[in-house]
Amino acid sequence: MSEGGQSWGSIPASLMRGGTSRGIVIPLEAVPLEGTERDRFLVSLMGSNDSGQVDGFGGNTSTTSKIMMVSHAGNGGDIDYLFAQVDPRNPVVDYGGNCGNMTAAVALYAAMEGLAAATDPLTEIGLYNLNTSTRVRAQVPTGPDGPVTAGDYRMAGISTPGAEIVTEYLDPAGPGGVFPTGEANEVLDVGGVGRVAVSIVDVASPLVFVHAEDVGLSGTELPPEIDADDDLMARLEAIRGTAAQRLGLVGRAEDATGRSPGIPKLTMVSAPADYETTGGGSVGSADMDIVVRMMSVQRAHHAIAMTGALCTAAATALPGTIPYQVSSPDLTAPVRIGHPKGVTTARLDVEIAEIGVRVRGVAVSRTARCLMRGRIESPM
Repeated sequence: MSEGGQSWGSIPASLMRGGTSRGIVIPLEAVPLEGTERDRFLVSLMGSNDSGQVDGFGGNTSTTSKIMMVSHAGNGGDIDYLFAQVDPRNPVVDYGGNCGNMTAAVALYAAMEGLAAATDPLTEIGLYNLNTSTRVRAQVPTGPDGPVTAGDYRMAGISTPGAEIVTEYLDPAGPGGVFPTGEANEVLDVGGVGRVAVSIVDVASPLVFVHAEDVGLSGTELPPEIDADDDLMARLEAIRGTAAQRLGLVGRAEDATGRSPGIPKLTMVSAPADYETTGGGSVGSADMDIVVRMMSVQRAHHAIAMTGALCTAAATALPGTIPYQVSSPDLTAPVRIGHPKGVTTARLDVEIAEIGVRVRGVAVSRTARCLMRGRIESPM
């Protein structure tokens, strides 16, 4: 590559939708080694060095500015993959977490590329996320001619049904456990905001939970309303930055926007309630166990990040957390999470003992589709 990171030749890639996200899936071996060269490469690939990402594959939102790098090196075990969240507005790459929606696309990609032995009607694929050191067991519908994407499974946020891809995250607690700060509930002193009660939970990806009412929301607001309130957005980012500092991700809270824009995700939760969705439909309080409004790279998420759904579902089972306080799910049934586009469910495998709750696994169902396969050309 050149010093500017702009000359990489011609490399194979797939443009894929996974759940409610879209991004590029590319062989890990085709990208530069970890460091500034890789960051420049990924920023250029998404076009985040250009206003609106028009000179790249990004869609000017966090959910369409994602890259999954999948190892084609056969190791006889799980297939390794690395996730990069590229800031759609700034030349910043965040490797701090995983993307649950695009993990479904990785599973489909692995089946398409023959990285796992296909079996009819389901191909089980072992994945290993390099960002979080988490193993994922995926099941991809498969027919005589390979993976199947057409089906009747419907998910909130996607109008067309598809084949159900199940991804189960095994022992998904982070390296510091489900409570990386050692507390299920604590109070942060946030500059310019004051004292805010939070729960920082790390299952599949670290989230910082707050009561929606504590930041001046009912909890059922839709993303455009949240994004339009500049004062609210500044307060939410200040809380998230302080949580990032608490986790040791940054030295100062104000550095989080530039150095760790995607991790942790700030998540506002409230008790079940009736509300209108962004699509003009409605959901009722009886249809959910908890209401979530999540932030993603300094904007309100249009639905919910899948790793965020996994963490939220797990948090409802962890005594003392803010999600536990506002919900009352039946742990023998899927946890139903209300978000701006509808309801998403996650299935928990938990072990309840005298010393607490151990999260053995969390599973979600998604659909995925390959939109294009080809080669990406260097801008030269």
